Amino acid sequence: MGKIINFIKLEKRGWNLFLSALIIFSVWSCTPSKDVEPPENLLPKEKMVLVLKDIVNLESKIKVMKFPKDTASQVYEVLEEEIWKSHNIKEEDFKTSHQYYLVEMEEYEGIFKSLVDSLGLQQSKMEAERSKKAKPQNMSKKKN
Repeated sequence: MGKIINFIKLEKRGWNLFLSALIIFSVWSCTPSKDVEPPENLLPKEKMVLVLKDIVNLESKIKVMKFPKDTASQVYEVLEEEIWKSHNIKEEDFKTSHQYYLVEMEEYEGIFKSLVDSLGLQQSKMEAERSKKAKPQNMSKKKN
């Protein structure tokens, strides 16, 4: 399974689309906080950022692969399980934590800002690596 993940490459437009959808969903779903009690297994904000980043990357990777819809769903489910395992969390804990943070808008905004920063840094690193790989090829073409 690790080979599949290494094989798939993240594309900029894929996670941008997901982020746009996430913003729309977040604004649409949020209601004012009324002293909502945190769930028993609330994931810390930092963990939420890491898990959301992996989810964004997974969705982008699957989109880039252009699987048929039913195949994409099956692949997503298998790889999503790996996200839960890699972070040592249960899917239900993530979902209840996500719902809690959606209601607690100030906290969710912090999570979302950290997520965007983290994805931006990831994108910058990828672009830097592409530039490094492209330079030697361009230089060898010029010498010939």
